[in-house]
Order: sequence, then structure tokens, then C-alpha cells
Amino acid sequence: MMTNPYEDIIENLTEAVIGVDCACCITVFNQAAERLTELSRKKAIGKTLSEAFSLDPWLSEVASKTIDIDTLYSDYGTRLHRRFSAPLTVTISTNRMLGDSGVLNGVAILIKDVSAIKSIENEELRKDRLAHLGTFAANLAHEVKNPLSGIKGAAQLLSRRSKDKVFKELTGVIVKESDRLNLIVCEMLDFTRARKPARRNLNIHKVLDNVITLVEKEAESTKHKLLISKAYDPSLPELSGSSPQLIQVFLNIIKNARDAVLEVACKNKDSPGNPQITVTTRLGSDFKIKQAQVTAKGNKALKEKTFALIEVSDNGIGIAEKDLEEVFTPFFTTKHKGSGLGMGISYKIIKEHSGYIKIASSPGEGTKVMVYLPLGAAKK
Repeated sequence: MMTNPYEDIIENLTEAVIGVDCACCITVFNQAAERLTELSRKKAIGKTLSEAFSLDPWLSEVASKTIDIDTLYSDYGTRLHRRFSAPLTVTISTNRMLGDSGVLNGVAILIKDVSAIKSIENEELRKDRLAHLGTFAANLAHEVKNPLSGIKGAAQLLSRRSKDKVFKELTGVIVKESDRLNLIVCEMLDFTRARKPARRNLNIHKVLDNVITLVEKEAESTKHKLLISKAYDPSLPELSGSSPQLIQVFLNIIKNARDAVLEVACKNKDSPGNPQITVTTRLGSDFKIKQAQVTAKGNKALKEKTFALIEVSDNGIGIAEKDLEEVFTPFFTTKHKGSGLGMGISYKIIKEHSGYIKIASSPGEGTKVMVYLPLGAAKK
């Protein structure tokens, strides 16, 4: 039991506190630090920062600079790796710990989890981009679609009037690229258009089966066999949503998974392995939110809302950490022929369905996309 009241205060702080001596050996590691880093105090105390946090060398560097050249950090933003979970966006503050005689005893490091704040900032940034993109898309559609139809029509007319094979191939390219440009303009309008989904109770497994059939049919034209496994929970209740819009969402997600696994197969021609995609459904027991609801007596009460989880995982190329935060940003793409709007549209549709979407990925280890959707109304 702690006898020092100051130690008791540090132990019960909600922010992670790590204390180190002048050799950067850990001397203090409170409960919040254990929760944040997923590292037990027993394994942390007595080790140097570089030993305990080998994936985060900046932590030892921050402490050393505070000790050696009296550089104090205040809300320094960075990423902190954890033992079991994905890295967190955090801020770091440091202070020198002096003894009674003014001798330096070490450094106190305060670590705050600001990932939620970062998510809110990213959400606001997306909203601003959407507002500007909406005006831009409407003007672009007006200026581009009409002349684009004229170009395509003229190319088709020239192709019909000419018997020259090379000429027909070139006009075919014009028609094909006109269609692709028209699709991008339509996607932009679709992305920015405000719409409320016509929700009804639906069987999400039927939606997923339709999408999987489409993707598997397309993959038949490739040299590599594509295996899409299903791990459905047959007891999953019906969900609330628009079937056409959710087909669009999961078509984008599963096509991205297909492209990722086939890219690995193409790169490893000698030993391509087995391109694999797994679609899993279950109740999202690890993800619940509390919402205010009005009771029969007119009082407000907090009620837990349960979601269904639809998870699409693959053993593909993976996504770099620096790109993860940009996945839902309009026009961001790592594909040579991608428009960068597919995942942005999917994100928007899921938000309009009062749902949530998360991505976990590492280069070379594949990607996992988790979509949480609200359950449908209970049948009476």
C-alpha cells in the first residue's frame, strides 16, 4: 500500500505517467501507463526506455534531451506503439524532477491519448472537403458531361464509317476513356449528393452473397484462383439499411481486397500462395454505444445500442501506416487506375446508415475492414 500521498495521486491520474532516472531507467509507471501501453509495471520498472519501448526510440530521445539540454516538451504529438493493439495518436509532455538540493533526479513523462480528438479533427476536415467538393462536382458535371457525350458520339460515328482496323482501335480507346471519365464525374456527384437512405429490415447475408458472386465472376478471367470464404453467424438478426447502397459499400471493400491479394500473387509468380478473402459476420459485442432515449414516462435514459459487425479480411499487400488515415479521403488512391472515391463513398454511406467503419492493416500482412451497422427494428 502506498504511504506517500503524492504517489497515490500519480497512481490514480487518468493520464499515463512514466518517471525515469538520469540513466533513462523507468522508476515510475502508473496504472494509466499500463492501460495505455499494454505493458505491465513489473516488466517496465527497472528497464531503460529503449528496452521497454524498442518500437518507439523517440521516447528515449525525448527523455535524454530533457535530461541533457533541459529541453521541455509540451503536448508534442506523435504515435505510440502498443503490445497488442494498433498504435495510438498521443501527446507527450516532459518535466525535470529535482531533489531537495536542486540536483536532477530524473524526468517525468506525461502521455495523453488524443486519438479520439484526432478522429474528430479528421471528421471536420472531411466535412470541409465535402462542402468544397460538392460545389466543384456540380460545376464540373455541367461543364464536362455534355461535351464528353459529344466526343463519345463522334468517336462512335467515325468508327462505324471507317473500315481501317487501327483507326477503329483508336476510336475505341476514345469511347472507353470517355466512359471512364463519365464514371468518375458520376461518382463525384454520388459522393457529394445529400441523400437519406430508404431503410428497411434486411438480411445482410443476402447482400454479401450478391457481392461475393459478382466479385468471383469477375475474378474468373484472371490467372489466379480467388477463394472468398464465408464465416456467417446464422443467428445474426436483420439489419436496418438500404440494400442497393450496402451492396455498393461491400462491392468497393471486397473489390479492394481482391485487388490486394491478386497484387501479391502477381508479385510472387514463382510461389504465389493462395489469395484469400474472408467475410465474417457476428454481433459486435466489443463495440457498443450509449444513446439517450425517451422512455414511456417521458424521461430520458441512456440505452446501449448493439451493432452487427461485418468484417472483410484478406492476406493481400496491406496498407502503409501513413496511408491508413487517408483511405477515406476523396481522390486518395494507391492504385494506378483508381479514382480514389470508392472508399470515400463507402464511408459516407455507412455514416448515413448510423454505422461505423474501421480499418486495420500492415504492409505484407493483409488488411481487415470492420463495418458496424445498427440492428433492424424487432418484429412484433
